[in-house]
Amino acid sequence: MFSKGRALEKEIENYFYTVQEAGMTFNEGLKHYLQKRYDCYVVRVQEIRNIEHEADRLRRNIKRQLYTDMLIPDARGDVLGLLETVDDMIDEVKSVMVNLEMERPHFYDFLTADFLQMGEVTENCLFELSKAAKTFFTNIGVTNNYINRVIFYEKEVDKIEARLKKAIFQNNLVHELSERMHLRYFVEEFASITDAAEDVCERLSISVIKRSM
Repeated sequence: MFSKGRALEKEIENYFYTVQEAGMTFNEGLKHYLQKRYDCYVVRVQEIRNIEHEADRLRRNIKRQLYTDMLIPDARGDVLGLLETVDDMIDEVKSVMVNLEMERPHFYDFLTADFLQMGEVTENCLFELSKAAKTFFTNIGVTNNYINRVIFYEKEVDKIEARLKKAIFQNNLVHELSERMHLRYFVEEFASITDAAEDVCERLSISVIKRSM
């Protein structure tokens, strides 16, 4: 696909690396938050902002090269669609982290283990998504393997989400309904990241099928 565009290949590789960075930043930020290291968490929020800005810059450069250099015209639509869905996912990570910084909910100790696991699984999910996207351009024969891993991790997050919601509404340590609702909101916010990753994979799967025909 890149016989005429080595520079474009590098740009796309860097772009999908930001997905991996977003996953790591979210996981480390969540750890800081659960440890009540709020100053460290604020640093992670700034990091995700920087990642989002870098991803936007790379996406614009890639789009410009696709059109001005007339590269990969047969797959241009697929590439542009993939870039946009990845952009939406990184925006979702940033939004979740910024909301957590602003609202500062209290996460009870009995929820900590599941939140930590959710952070780890989310990072793994985005790591596999980054690989899936890269192999679409370099080794499409293995792309579905990574897509399947993303789907596996997304389902694992769904399981953790269900456990957390059950704990929030059934544990007597949380007294106010408003607090239960607030905690549930953030559980759903965190789970939305892997939901967005799954959306990327759905588009990627279609592109793989089209290129295989």
